[in-house]
Amino acid sequence: MTETEKRRMELLQQTRNMYSARYSPPAVHPRYQATYQSLYKENTGDEEDSKKGTLGVRMTIAVLLFCLFAAAKYNGVKETETVANEIQKEYHSLVDFLIFD
Repeated sequence: MTETEKRRMELLQQTRNMYSARYSPPAVHPRYQATYQSLYKENTGDEEDSKKGTLGVRMTIAVLLFCLFAAAKYNGVKETETVANEIQKEYHSLVDFLIFD
């Protein structure tokens, strides 16, 4: 091999290593992003942000929905009684479910 061929082979190998996806994390769904970051140990600097949960938001929404339902029942809306009766009804099999059109 000549010096030029050796240099071309070396540059080709460097380019393959540079653009290789072997050592980079794969594209993943955002739900599993924290797991992949911990596996590949990429320090992005925002580890604090990835650990935030949504419990507070979900609890706030649940309390607001409960208050809305309680206010509707207090004001005498008939649909709330229907919903409460359907929740309390016991079903013994899938055949007992009503199909609403």
